[in-house]
Amino acid sequence: MPSVAFRVPFVKGKARPRFSRGHAYTPKSTSDAQETIAAAYIEACDGDVLRASEGVPVAVAVLTTRNVKSGFRRREGDSHDDLQKPDADNIAKLVLDALNGVAYEDDSQVVALLVLKLPRRRGNEPVTYVGIFWGDE
Repeated sequence: MPSVAFRVPFVKGKARPRFSRGHAYTPKSTSDAQETIAAAYIEACDGDVLRASEGVPVAVAVLTTRNVKSGFRRREGDSHDDLQKPDADNIAKLVLDALNGVAYEDDSQVVALLVLKLPRRRGNEPVTYVGIFWGDE
């Protein structure tokens, strides 16, 4: 089962589409983040970009880690569940859409998805870890 793992130095969710003159468009911050995720995937492939063919099932795991925001006074263990935005589903949408046509033909091939927002800890940097796994063709 081939697999690729990589990381990007931010935690971001997919923003809602914007509308102008009756047309929907993706905000620049979202398209920039998608390009960064796709580039990180390509770099993780070391020049031999792996793409699951149409009809091959794909599993995706996404883990995020972030710092405790300033203002938290509780110091017990210095760990807090990450209940802040972005929502886990918006993080998944951003990653899955970024990898469309790059790691797989279409995100309809994703049959398993895990999104885990790890507890916030002091000293953590905002990082999104992504693992992609697919069956043999």
